Amino acid sequence: MHKIRLKLSVHLIVAFVAFTVIGTLSHELGHMAIAKALGYSTTLHYASINYDYSESNSRINEIYSQYHDEIKEGIDFPLKEEYESLFKKQRSNGLLVSLGGPLQTCLTGLIGILLLIYQRKKNPNRFNRWNWLGVFLALFWLREIFNLTISAASKLLNPKSLSFFGGDELFIAYYLNLWEGSVALFLGIIGLIISLLVIFKYLPVQFRPTFIFSGLIGGGLGYYLWIYQVGPLILP
Repeated sequence: MHKIRLKLSVHLIVAFVAFTVIGTLSHELGHMAIAKALGYSTTLHYASINYDYSESNSRINEIYSQYHDEIKEGIDFPLKEEYESLFKKQRSNGLLVSLGGPLQTCLTGLIGILLLIYQRKKNPNRFNRWNWLGVFLALFWLREIFNLTISAASKLLNPKSLSFFGGDELFIAYYLNLWEGSVALFLGIIGLIISLLVIFKYLPVQFRPTFIFSGLIGGGLGYYLWIYQVGPLILP
């Protein structure tokens, strides 16, 4: 049975803390990039972004207030075409911005997997820094498992909460008129499969106990430090 390697464990814990922060910020930057491309002004926070759609929202509310009865009854009114166009655009843009974060996370994970495959073909008997980088990038997919687990646990602990699902995945399902758990479960299952492949196929067996032990400590520590301590100070 392979023992935990203390020196390696320290390095891995530090790496997990760092990649927890990197993963969180890069995810939010994915949202931000899409929002900026759509012409919105944006603000980055430690675990979220804001994008300003107040102009179109104000116009929608203005038209709604003016033609409230006609809209509710589904009959024609003078600004119907503008109202529907603004509403459709805001909804489609909301979908694109919501997609930005998960797409960034999943694409980064895919790059990690491709790097691991390339490194194994290049030198199957060697595991170097590039392999470690591939492991950490591929495990960006852990975010999908984490989100699904946290949202389900929150529902179990607080039955009054609206759903077992949450985050970007819930909004994407909403925008696409899908069942609320479809996107979260789909990405969560893929994330689980990829994570198991990375750990039990591409990670050498002698490193696995140390890696799993360090991941539990480093991932939890990184999340706590960034979400509750450091993040709110740097990017409130």
